[in-house]
Amino acid sequence: MLAIATIVYAVNWYKQEQRSKQISEMTCDDLVDAIITREISILEVPAEHREAVNEILQEIQEQLDKS
Repeated sequence: MLAIATIVYAVNWYKQEQRSKQISEMTCDDLVDAIITREISILEVPAEHREAVNEILQEIQEQLDKS
Protein backbone atom coordinates (compact mmCIF):
# COMPACT_ATOMS: atom_id res chain seq x y z
CA MET A 1 0.00 0.00 0.00
CA LEU A 2 2.86 2.34 0.85
CA ALA A 3 4.48 1.66 -2.52
CA ILE A 4 1.30 2.60 -4.38
CA ALA A 5 0.93 5.80 -2.34
CA THR A 6 4.55 6.69 -3.08
CA ILE A 7 4.06 6.14 -6.81
CA VAL A 8 0.90 8.26 -6.84
CA TYR A 9 2.70 11.02 -4.94
CA ALA A 10 5.65 10.90 -7.34
CA VAL A 11 3.38 11.11 -10.39
CA ASN A 12 1.48 14.08 -8.95
CA TRP A 13 4.72 15.82 -7.99
CA TYR A 14 6.09 15.27 -11.51
CA LYS A 15 2.94 16.71 -13.10
CA GLN A 16 3.14 19.79 -10.86
CA GLU A 17 6.81 20.30 -11.75
CA GLN A 18 6.04 20.05 -15.47
CA ARG A 19 3.18 22.55 -15.12
CA SER A 20 5.42 24.98 -13.21
CA LYS A 21 8.10 24.62 -15.86
CA GLN A 22 5.57 25.27 -18.64
CA ILE A 23 4.22 28.34 -16.88
CA SER A 24 7.68 29.76 -16.24
CA GLU A 25 8.49 29.50 -19.97
CA MET A 26 5.37 31.43 -21.04
CA THR A 27 5.52 35.03 -22.22
CA CYS A 28 3.50 37.73 -20.49
CA ASP A 29 0.91 37.68 -23.27
CA ASP A 30 0.62 33.90 -23.05
CA LEU A 31 0.17 34.16 -19.29
CA VAL A 32 -2.61 36.73 -19.68
CA ASP A 33 -4.35 34.52 -22.25
CA ALA A 34 -4.06 31.54 -19.92
CA ILE A 35 -5.47 33.57 -17.02
CA ILE A 36 -8.39 34.81 -19.10
CA THR A 37 -9.23 31.31 -20.31
CA ARG A 38 -8.79 30.04 -16.74
CA GLU A 39 -6.07 27.59 -17.65
CA ILE A 40 -3.92 29.00 -14.85
CA SER A 41 -4.53 31.05 -11.75
CA ILE A 42 -3.16 34.56 -11.26
CA LEU A 43 -1.36 33.08 -8.26
CA GLU A 44 0.69 30.83 -10.56
CA VAL A 45 2.26 33.73 -12.47
CA PRO A 46 6.02 33.75 -11.87
CA ALA A 47 7.26 36.70 -9.80
CA GLU A 48 9.36 38.08 -12.66
CA HIS A 49 6.24 38.46 -14.84
CA ARG A 50 3.72 39.66 -12.26
CA GLU A 51 4.13 43.39 -12.85
CA ALA A 52 3.83 43.13 -16.64
CA VAL A 53 0.87 40.75 -16.42
CA ASN A 54 -0.88 43.04 -13.95
CA GLU A 55 -0.37 46.01 -16.28
CA ILE A 56 -1.83 44.11 -19.24
CA LEU A 57 -4.80 42.97 -17.18
CA GLN A 58 -5.34 46.54 -15.97
CA GLU A 59 -5.33 47.79 -19.58
CA ILE A 60 -7.89 45.15 -20.52
CA GLN A 61 -10.05 46.16 -17.55
CA GLU A 62 -9.87 49.83 -18.59
CA GLN A 63 -10.90 48.93 -22.16
CA LEU A 64 -13.83 46.92 -20.83
CA ASP A 65 -14.88 49.80 -18.55
CA LYS A 66 -14.94 52.17 -21.55
CA SER A 67 -17.30 49.89 -23.45
